[in-house]
Amino acid sequence: MVKIEPYQKSEEEMNMAAMVETMFSVREKPWHGLGEIIQEAPTSEDALRLAGLDWNVI
Repeated sequence: MVKIEPYQKSEEEMNMAAMVETMFSVREKPWHGLGEIIQEAPTSEDALRLAGLDWNVI
């Protein structure tokens, strides 16, 4: 029988900074606790706005 060990995060993963300016999550709070939590999946246009990516390249 093969013994399977539970996944252990590396030290790099445990110390990783969120480095988030704007974002959203659907229904669940992300590990870093940042961003706006919404209850339903947004349209593409709304997702870009909620994520802070609604800018134009000129």
